[in-house]
Amino acid sequence: MSVERKEQEQPLARAYHFTNVDNLFDIEHGSNMLVFEEENRITVNQPGLYPKTTFGDDDFLFCFLNDPHPVEWRRYPALYQALLGKIGDRKRLHLFSFDVFESDNPFVVDFAPAIPFFNNGSFRQGGAADFQSYFRYLETMVPLKDYHGGYQLPELLISRPIAYERLISVPLPPV
Repeated sequence: MSVERKEQEQPLARAYHFTNVDNLFDIEHGSNMLVFEEENRITVNQPGLYPKTTFGDDDFLFCFLNDPHPVEWRRYPALYQALLGKIGDRKRLHLFSFDVFESDNPFVVDFAPAIPFFNNGSFRQGGAADFQSYFRYLETMVPLKDYHGGYQLPELLISRPIAYERLISVPLPPV
């Protein structure tokens, strides 16, 4: 996986990614994490954001689409705060923004089916209803280029690393 993109690509959208300030050193300087690239190469990662959250069978970088506090999420302020609280309290949050390109392999999912099994900033390990909610959440995944709106709580998922040079540090939005 290369953190480079083709120069001729046009941005599809803007991503906003919240992280904990404890992650800034690795984002700004790289870490000792091994990255398995295409053609069976292994390298130590470069500075930037890396997909680390598992969704289905793959790892993704989770972001908000086109706004750090999307209008769709404003209807659920407690849920929005719980998701951010999972990263850290407001004093420990840092926000990055970057253009999203097709070569980033971006997808959009609707978090709405996950609401029943998301509780106080974490996913419950529950019964059949939670299991069904999770699968409905997984099934909403579509490539960003094919997303034309309509999701109740859209989330942007990116499966490729984002080079540090593409990141812009953004002031935190008001709550």
